[in-house]
This record gives sequence, structure tokens and C-alpha cells, in this order.
Amino acid sequence: MLPLDVLKNAKNKKVVLHTSDQMRYTGYLNDFDVYANTILSKAEYQSLENRSYLGLCVVQGGTLSYIEIIE
Repeated sequence: MLPLDVLKNAKNKKVVLHTSDQMRYTGYLNDFDVYANTILSKAEYQSLENRSYLGLCVVQGGTLSYIEIIE
């Protein structure tokens, strides 16, 4: 199974996006493109120092280290 097929199967599921700069975005995967740019709904952002609610957000695929599928 190809990585984009895995993301396709994860649509509308809860995911955690881990970025190369040690940040995490948690939310429900709405959509993505071939560059792994992702759109999350009900998103939360967490860095080493703080945490905040974002709602709907777009995370640039070039910053992603890996994607963890929760549900």
C-alpha cells in the first residue's frame, strides 16, 4: 500500500502530525494533496512550551516528519 493510499483510508479519522521542528498537530484529517499538505478540522497545536486550539488548519507537507493515525 502506498503512503497516499494510507492517508486516503485515514480521511475523517483522528491523526497526529509530527513536524520536523518538534511540533504536533492533532485533529481530524479532512483532506490532503500529493505533497502531503494536510487539512485538519478540530485541530490542536502543541509545542514543547504550549498548547492551543486552532479549529480548521492547513499543515505544510514539507514540514512533516511522520503522521500517526489514532482512530
